[in-house]
Amino acid sequence: MKKAKRVYRIDVAAFESALQAHMKDFADLVPQQQQYIEIMINRFVNFSYDNCEFFKGHLLLTESQLMKWMKQISRKYTVEGAMRTFAIVDRFFQTLTNRGVASANPMREFVTRFGRRGWKGIAQALKSKHYYSALSSLRVSPKFTGAFGKQAKTYIHIHQAAGARYKANEYILAEFNQFLRKHRIESIRDITPSIVLDWARSQTCRQFTRRGKLLRLAHFFRYLCSLKLVNRNPVTDAVIGSFGPPGQSFEPYIYSHQELILLLEASKQLQSDVWYKLKPETFYTLISILYAMGLRVTEALRLRVGDINIHQGTVFIRKSKFYKERVLPYGPKLGQCIQDYLDARKGIFTPVTAKDPLFIGRRCEFLRATKVDKSFPRLLDASGIVVRGGQRRPRLHDLRHYAGIFIMPSRFTFS
Repeated sequence: MKKAKRVYRIDVAAFESALQAHMKDFADLVPQQQQYIEIMINRFVNFSYDNCEFFKGHLLLTESQLMKWMKQISRKYTVEGAMRTFAIVDRFFQTLTNRGVASANPMREFVTRFGRRGWKGIAQALKSKHYYSALSSLRVSPKFTGAFGKQAKTYIHIHQAAGARYKANEYILAEFNQFLRKHRIESIRDITPSIVLDWARSQTCRQFTRRGKLLRLAHFFRYLCSLKLVNRNPVTDAVIGSFGPPGQSFEPYIYSHQELILLLEASKQLQSDVWYKLKPETFYTLISILYAMGLRVTEALRLRVGDINIHQGTVFIRKSKFYKERVLPYGPKLGQCIQDYLDARKGIFTPVTAKDPLFIGRRCEFLRATKVDKSFPRLLDASGIVVRGGQRRPRLHDLRHYAGIFIMPSRFTFS
């Protein structure tokens, strides 16, 4: 392993204010936890001041100095203690990077290269006598290699530059690149339909999912055909057809007006906890918005306070499906519901800015769809909605398939 030469620059003048802003993210933790986090950060800061050079108001941190600190931490604390310390400093460095105080996050780059088993594996490796070889065993292989990988990265960058996230396509192309690397297939022109079929058969997912992966891979090879890098598309119709016909259209559950009332009434009975300080208010308002405006769940959860125009009665939807934006109107009853929620929200999380998330969890951050989806089945059971024979269990997302008139069963007085 060669000695790292990269240098990370930290603006000393803005360092202290960035630390104070970072600690505000932990204001809801108990004082002992806040103190522990601040102590770990300050110990890293003291190490940096003692071991790093200064140049024109910047602290210069090298990867070798970072490695020295990480070895000290790993040998001084238990594996669990070292893991916590690394994660604390990692998050702190991310704050510095986001605020422009640090040129990059060295902790994130380190775990990206050697994070096959996360911070735990790194802490265990640094405890060993031969830590260089132990770290080498944790090195993460690059996603894309060879001629195929070069074209795949270009293809992904083109779509991402156009505003697409393209994460699923990136994952599928990386899987196929790994398959080519394993079977030592170097040239793109050597990829045949039989190779593509072998790759699809090696997948452990359902046939429907395999078919979807093949369709995405076919798009990529059509791109290569347009560049004349391959003569024909190896993802043929016969290969795709090997995994069954196209899937049947999905039929969403259509809620009735009475079922909506049951959901709204059940949401009032929810109990707030550490993760949902406004749990009943959040679900009541979220269900109302989804039902009345036909939003997708992710669209509603990405709303910011500034996206709600109370005076005009509109909601601005950004980064929607297919990367479109739109403005939707709402009526006075839903407007009153949203206003009541905003008033309750301001009573707990202050100050409130236009950039703040509308729906919030433990801290003032965006509420995750996974946590909402986890809570909705319990809310569904509490509402007493009975699924008729042969129908799928209702989902929260199904509310958007009936953008009806919002019915407020009884005014929810937010306290």
